[in-house]
Amino acid sequence: MNGSKEKINSLLFNESTNVDHPETPVVQNVEMKLLLPVKKNQKRLLLGSGEKIMIINLYKYKIQNQPDMKYEVLMKSLSTETGIGLQTIKATVSEYKRTKEQKYKTTDTVMSPRKSPSRKKNPPTNNDKIDDFGKIAIRQKIHAFWFRREIPTFHKIQQVIMDDPDLPNISQRFLKRVLKGLNFEYFKITQDSALIETEDIVSWRRHYIEDIRRYRSEGRMIYYIDEMCVNAGDCPSNVWTDTEVKSRSLSEGMKIPTTKEKFMMVVHIGSTEGFVEGGLLCFESKNNEINNDTFYEWFCGVLPRLNDNCIIVMDNASYHSVKKDPIPTMDWKKNDVIEWLVSKNCVIDRSMVMCELMQMVNEIRPLYDKYLIDEEALKTKKVVLRIPPYHNELNPFELAWSVVKNHIKKNKLTNIQKLLNDGVQRVTPDMWSNFVSHTIKEEDKLYNIEYISDELLDAELEVMESTRATSVFSD
Repeated sequence: MNGSKEKINSLLFNESTNVDHPETPVVQNVEMKLLLPVKKNQKRLLLGSGEKIMIINLYKYKIQNQPDMKYEVLMKSLSTETGIGLQTIKATVSEYKRTKEQKYKTTDTVMSPRKSPSRKKNPPTNNDKIDDFGKIAIRQKIHAFWFRREIPTFHKIQQVIMDDPDLPNISQRFLKRVLKGLNFEYFKITQDSALIETEDIVSWRRHYIEDIRRYRSEGRMIYYIDEMCVNAGDCPSNVWTDTEVKSRSLSEGMKIPTTKEKFMMVVHIGSTEGFVEGGLLCFESKNNEINNDTFYEWFCGVLPRLNDNCIIVMDNASYHSVKKDPIPTMDWKKNDVIEWLVSKNCVIDRSMVMCELMQMVNEIRPLYDKYLIDEEALKTKKVVLRIPPYHNELNPFELAWSVVKNHIKKNKLTNIQKLLNDGVQRVTPDMWSNFVSHTIKEEDKLYNIEYISDELLDAELEVMESTRATSVFSD
C-alpha cells in the first residue's frame, strides 16, 4: 500500500497509558527496519471497535472508488492492507452488510457495529463511571449532530448514549459533570439550550490546526508521539477508568487496573516515513502512571534521531506537560509565593496579601510559564505541538497501534518484547502515510465545525428575535 493509494478512513480512540514508577527497562532505542511485508492472520480474530472501524471504512472507500472490483479481490486487498486475516475481514464485512449502514454508529464515517438487539445494557447503578473511550465517544456524538446540521441538546445526547450498547448507562447528573469536563457549555436557543464547546477549547483546536497546516506548507517534517499499554498475555482493548483532571487543561492519560499482572508500557514516535528507528521504548510496570523522568529521558534521547526544524505532536498528558519552572497558584503558601517572586528579582512588600502577590505573578507569568520538554526541543530548533484534550482522531498513532495490537492478539507468545518489535515492523511507511492522510481529513472536518455551528446558531437567534418582535407587535 503506498501513499497514493486508498486512504484508510478510520476513527480510533486513544489508548495511551500512564505509569507511575517504571521498573527495569526491557527495551529502549531498539534499532529496527520497517520494510517487512504485512502478514495475514489465518485465524478469525475477535476484533475491537478500532479494528472494525478500519476494515469497514477502508471497505466503503474501495467500493466507492473501485466499484468494479470483484468481491474476492476486494476481500484479499483489505486483508493485505490491514494485516488482518481474510476470514476475519469477510466476517466483519458480512456483519456490516447484515446490520446495514444505519445500524452503525456514524457521522459521515463508520464507527463500530452495534451489538445484537437482544443484548441489553446493564441497569444503571449508583457508581457512575465512564472511561476516556466513552468521553471521546460522547464528544464525537455531539460533533456528529453539527455535521448533520442538527443542533445538539442535553436530552438528545442523553438519548443517543442510552441507545448505544457500547456506552454505560449514566445518570443525568453525572452526564452533566462529564460534559463540563469535556469543555461543553449551554447556549440558549428557541426551545432548548444547545451544547457548544467553550471558547478555550475551540481556540486551542483552531490554533492547533492552523499551526500544523502552516508547518506542513513550510515542508517541515511532522512527528507524532503516543503511548500504549499491553499485558503479558494480550493487548487489553479497554483499560481506562474515569479520572479527574486536576490541573488546568491537562489529562492524566490512561489508568490500568490494579492487578498482579505485569504490564508492558510502550512509547514510540513516527511520521509519514514510518516509525523512527531506535525510537521504541518499552518496559515492565506494575504501577499506573508513566514517570515524568522516564518520559523526559526518552524524549531527550530521541531528539537527535529526528529531522532538523521538525514538529513534534503529542497529546496533553501530564507527563508531556511538566513545567520547567512551576508557577505559583492560590494553592501555594504565601511565603512560597513570596520566595518565588524574590527569586525572579521582584520587589516585594511583605504586607501584601495573597491576591496582590498573585497579581504580580500573573504579570510575569509569560516569561516563566514554559514546558520542560518544549525547551529541550527548542535547543535543537524543534517545536512541540499539543493536541487538545480528547481529540485523539488528530493523532494517526491510533491506527498504527491497532496494527501492532492485532499482531499481539493473534500470537499468544510469552515473549511480549518480541511481539512488540515484530508488530512495530509490520507498520510500513506506506501505511503511516495513509494514516496521516486520514488525520488531515479529520483536521479539516473539525476546523469546519465552527462554521456550521455559527450558521445554525445565528439562524436560531434570528428566529428568537423575530418571535420577540412579533410578540411586541401583537401586544
